[in-house]
Amino acid sequence: MAAVISILRRAALAAALLAFAHSDLRAQGTAPTHGLDRANIDSTCAACADFYEYANGGWLKRTEIPAAYSSYGTFREVADRGDVVLRSVLEDAARGSSDHATNEAGIYYATCMDTVAIERQGVTPLEPRLARINAISSLPALRAEVAQLQLVGVPVMFNSGSEPDFKNSARVILALDQDGLGLLQPPFFDPNADDAVNYGGMGAAIGHEMTHGFDDQGRQFDAQGNLRDWWTPTDSKAFDERARLVQDQFDSYVVLDSLHVNGKLTLGEDIADLGGLKIAYDALERSFSGKRPAPIDGFTPEQRFFLSWAQVWRTKARPEAERQQVLTDPHAPARWRINGPLANMPEFAQAFGCKAGDAMVRPDSLRPQIW
Repeated sequence: MAAVISILRRAALAAALLAFAHSDLRAQGTAPTHGLDRANIDSTCAACADFYEYANGGWLKRTEIPAAYSSYGTFREVADRGDVVLRSVLEDAARGSSDHATNEAGIYYATCMDTVAIERQGVTPLEPRLARINAISSLPALRAEVAQLQLVGVPVMFNSGSEPDFKNSARVILALDQDGLGLLQPPFFDPNADDAVNYGGMGAAIGHEMTHGFDDQGRQFDAQGNLRDWWTPTDSKAFDERARLVQDQFDSYVVLDSLHVNGKLTLGEDIADLGGLKIAYDALERSFSGKRPAPIDGFTPEQRFFLSWAQVWRTKARPEAERQQVLTDPHAPARWRINGPLANMPEFAQAFGCKAGDAMVRPDSLRPQIW
């Protein structure tokens, strides 16, 4: 019971911090410019030749990768912005608060930041735990210590939680995994931006996750969520043939020298990007209900939709980071996550007036029509 209470307390503290961070972001006026920033665009590059460069060229030219990072992009910007706000919230909490959860967070933060006391004590507070770890001489003893560390909130070796059983979705079972935490803020979603920008950002991201239910892995689960081959051989063959067009497309993209994107590794994410964009674009068009919004800053809603997609995925990476990504990451590099799916969409070509033969227009024979 004590462990459950401890977990609930930490969850409550995290929720409180996120709520305070969101309100503090607005109060401090630190949110970025709403919608799209023309300064990020490189109008010297034709949208139909390289949309990644057109949409982000200005940002790429003026952005330097911080020395601490191997790459820098929208996700890092959002994380850094969140860290600044959270630090402000925690420093305020460390000065004391009548709210119990806020006060606990403040005490925890102040303790962690008291480097003088930390240096004075050294590893003394950890010595009993380190001694137990050092005394481990068998697999059962290792299991016992891992269990104890897990109970006090140290996710050694793995994180644990619950999820539906892959083979019987009516059962909830123990799941071991890694975890993460993403903030809902610009450029992914901005309540003050026009709908086209939000559909192209968060809308396409939501559509992306929905499409994972029907990609090369998600399609292996049936309507009840059970891991079961429920497709007919004919349907499976047709899917594989269409998916192969996506794999071949990304295999052809050169990242560094002779290093190509691994289309087989990135296939699921590439399918989800294409599906997510189609879902979000269709949703945007339906939202107009016959009343099209006027252009903003010279861009139609459709153009702003695609510019928003490009803005979300912009990234500047060192060559070493790009090489590692190609070898290990199921997501294609940013340039191809933007240009790849858009080159398969007639909606994009129509929005920017692209013609057959342009780099951003793939021939009909090579354009995948999966869904």
